[in-house]
Amino acid sequence: MGIPQDDPLHDFLAPTNPATTRSPCPALNALANHRYMFVYLVFYIYLTLDYSSSRPHDGMNISYTDLVDAICSVYNVSRPLAHLLAIVGYSTCGKLSFSIQSSSAIPIPHVTWFINLASLSQHGGFAIAHNASIVHPNVIPSTHSPDPALSEQVLERATSSGGLSLRDLAHIRTERLAKLEQPLSGYHEQVALGEAGLLWSVMREGKQERGYDDVIPVERLRHWLCEERLPDNWWSSVRPSHTVGLIEARSNANAVHTLMTNA
Repeated sequence: MGIPQDDPLHDFLAPTNPATTRSPCPALNALANHRYMFVYLVFYIYLTLDYSSSRPHDGMNISYTDLVDAICSVYNVSRPLAHLLAIVGYSTCGKLSFSIQSSSAIPIPHVTWFINLASLSQHGGFAIAHNASIVHPNVIPSTHSPDPALSEQVLERATSSGGLSLRDLAHIRTERLAKLEQPLSGYHEQVALGEAGLLWSVMREGKQERGYDDVIPVERLRHWLCEERLPDNWWSSVRPSHTVGLIEARSNANAVHTLMTNA
């Protein structure tokens, strides 16, 4: 059963509670800010309970399956790509919870793989957080909010170009890398390229599968990358009309790398 579209329960709610946690990833933060986490866990009681209070907005204890379902439904990302995106974060920062389901005659052990969004800010090793992020500083603050100066640089670049193109993304990535004292590892460079390619795949205008001339409108960037909310008219006209899969995401990441190399 799919996620309800344009449901008032999914209206944007800024994280004002000090206990609320967020990650360095605007895609995950937007899901939390619109309360799309755990929807499948509580949807079966939708008709009998007010499940608005059951939708976590704090970014805590997010199960692996619920996050994958939310990524697929909200961003129209293929299930293999969603699993690839999630499994790295859960493998490095996730925790396992064991419980016993005693509703049947035979107790059944139940294992849940969950994560707290703030834990994704860990650096080093195979953690997904890295330096030279598009809108986050190299030392992520406790709020995990986008850096205003870096955000403004991205918006200015997009405004001057009539929207953010793949070439613009490559230029921003090159500028951020040039300011590092130590280069990114090969692994984190691939993570950063993948993020740039996926950003453009999901948010660009046009939505043709190979529309390399498409751009991301400035207001979409402002809403999603800087304010960490879904852009206006998301379900009716912004969300990708085709499912974004592994091949497309990899192709766009490779295109960013090629443009950086040839700059």
